[in-house]
Amino acid sequence: MKRSHGWVASGIILLALVITPARADVLEQVPADALLVIKAGNLQATSQKVAALAQQFGLVAMAPQMADPLGWLMQTAGVNAGLKKDGDLAIVMFSPKAENLDPDKSLMILVPVTDYKAFIGNFKDAKKDGAFDVIRLPNDNDDTLVADWHGYAALVPSKAILSKKPGGLKLAGETGKIIQDKSVDVTAWVNMQIIKSIVQPPIAAERKQWVDDAIAQYKAGNGMPKYESLIKLLLERGIDLMNEGVASAQAATFSIALSKEGINTTFMAEFLPDTEFGKNIAQVKNSNGSLLTGLPEEDYIFYGGFVHDPALTEKLLSSLDEPLKKELENLGDDGKKILAALDAMHSTLKAIKGGDFGIVLDPNGGAAGMVKGVTVIDGDAKAIMAGQAKSRTAMQDIMQLMPGAKQKLTVTPAAKTVDGVKFDLVQSTIQADPKKPEEMMAQQMMNIIYGPKGTQAFMGVADDSHVLQIMGEDEKLMSDAITAAKAGTDTLSQQVQVKDVVDKLPKERFTAGYFAIDKAVTGGIKIANMQLGQNIQLQLPPNLPPLGFTYATKGTAVRIDGHLPSQTIQAITAASMQAMMQARPRGGGGKPGDL
Repeated sequence: MKRSHGWVASGIILLALVITPARADVLEQVPADALLVIKAGNLQATSQKVAALAQQFGLVAMAPQMADPLGWLMQTAGVNAGLKKDGDLAIVMFSPKAENLDPDKSLMILVPVTDYKAFIGNFKDAKKDGAFDVIRLPNDNDDTLVADWHGYAALVPSKAILSKKPGGLKLAGETGKIIQDKSVDVTAWVNMQIIKSIVQPPIAAERKQWVDDAIAQYKAGNGMPKYESLIKLLLERGIDLMNEGVASAQAATFSIALSKEGINTTFMAEFLPDTEFGKNIAQVKNSNGSLLTGLPEEDYIFYGGFVHDPALTEKLLSSLDEPLKKELENLGDDGKKILAALDAMHSTLKAIKGGDFGIVLDPNGGAAGMVKGVTVIDGDAKAIMAGQAKSRTAMQDIMQLMPGAKQKLTVTPAAKTVDGVKFDLVQSTIQADPKKPEEMMAQQMMNIIYGPKGTQAFMGVADDSHVLQIMGEDEKLMSDAITAAKAGTDTLSQQVQVKDVVDKLPKERFTAGYFAIDKAVTGGIKIANMQLGQNIQLQLPPNLPPLGFTYATKGTAVRIDGHLPSQTIQAITAASMQAMMQARPRGGGGKPGDL
C-alpha cells in the first residue's frame, strides 16, 4: 500500500512539473503595440563576448569596466540579487504620440529575474502601489514602477505603459526570425506599420510646401525657368517613392553577433508581399558563386562584384521613365539630349549580367594619378560598348547644361593597344573659372587624385562576354586585367585573409564588397606625408583581413550584412594608440587613464 502511495506521489510531482508554466521568452512578454524592441540575448554570454573582444582590442587598459560589462552594470544599478544572468533582456519603446507621453516616458525594460522579490529587495525604500512596486534607481530623481511579468521585472516610468497586457507582439517573416535567433547577441526591431501611422500624415500635409521651398531655392540660385517643371516632377516622384516605401514596409531590424573572429552586423528591411516593393524585391536574384572572378590580383583598397538581372532593371526603370519622358519632350532640344542619355543607359543595362571592380591607391602614381582602377563587366560586350558610346555623347551634351565648373569629355578611339586589345580613351577634365575659387579648388583636387590629364578611362573588349574599363594609364594593369578576364581567374577570393571574411558572410547575395583598411590607411598616410610635408608613422601588419559586406534578398526582405574582423580591428587600434603616444609631447609624464 505504501508502495502505491509512493507511485501516486511521484505521479503528482511529475504532473506538477509538466503543467507548471515554463519561463516565457522575453519577446512573448512584449505588448502588441511596441514601436521598437531592442533585445539583448543571454546577458552573461554577451557580456563575456564583449569582454573578450575588449581585451583583444586593448580597450580594457583604458576602460577597466570593459573586463566585465555585466558586473559593472549590476554594480552601477545596485543589483546584487535576483537577476537571471543567462536570461534575455528587452528594451521596448511605444509610440509617444499614441500614448500621449514624452519619448522618455514611453519606455519599458524587461529584466530577466530568478526571484522577483529578491530583485526588488536590491532597492532600498521600495514600496507598493497597488499591484505594482515602486523603486528609485541610482542617480534617478524619478520613481520607476515595476511589475512581475512571468519571470521578468517590467520597469516603466509611467502607469499608462505598465497597464498594458504582456504579450501579443506579432513577429513575422525574416525580420521576425532574426530577432528570435539565439546566435545573435543584440537586435533592434522596428514596427514599420506603426512608423507608417507616424510618418505618412506629415508627408501628406507637408509635401506641397517641400516642393515649393525647393523650387524657391532653385530660383534663388539663378536656375533656368524652363527646368522648373522637370525639377518639380522629380521632387514629387521622389516623395511618392518615399511614401510608397514607408507604406509597403513591414518591419526593419539591425542586429549584432559577436565572436572571437570579429563582429557581424545585419540590417534588414522587409516589405509586405502584396505591395509593388515586396513583389519587386522577391524577384531579385542572388548568386552563390564568386563575385571576384576575372579580377586581376592587385593591392586594392576597395573591391567587389555583383550580379545583375537586366529584365528586372528594365521593368523598374520603365515605371520611372514614363512620366519623365513626357516632361522631357516639352523641353525641346535639351530634353532630347536627356532622353538620349536615358536611352543609352537602357541599352547598356540590358546587355550587362554582372561584373566586378577594384580600386588601387598609388601614392607614387605621378602624372598617371594616385587612384587607379579596374572594372570587368560581364555580358554582351559589343552591346555594352555601343551603349557606352551613346552614353558618352549624351553625357557630354548634358554636362554643358549643368551649372558650375564645366567638364570636358574627350574620346579617342583605339588610343592604346595592349595584348591585342584596343582600348578607347575617355578623358574628362574640369574647365574651372579662375575667378571662382571653389572651381579652382575642385580642379586642383582632381589633378592631385587623377593627375594633370584628368580622369582617364580606357575601355576595351577582352572577349565576347567581357568589357574592361581601366582607370589610369597603366599598361601592366591593362595586361593583367585582359589575362584575368579571358581566363576567368579568381585569385582574390582564395587569399586566406579574404576567404576568412567571405566565409563569415551570406553565401547567397547579389553584391559583395571588401575594404582593405590596412592598404587604405597606409596609402593615405603616404599621400598626406607627401602632400603636406608630414612624417606620420603608422605601423600595420601586412595583408590584414578586409572589412566585408554583402547585399542580398530573401523573400520580400533586403539585407545588408557586414563583417569586421577582430584581427584587423585589433591592429588598427594598436597602431592608432601607438601613433597617439608618439604625438604626445616628450618629457611630460602622463597618467594612466589620460587617454
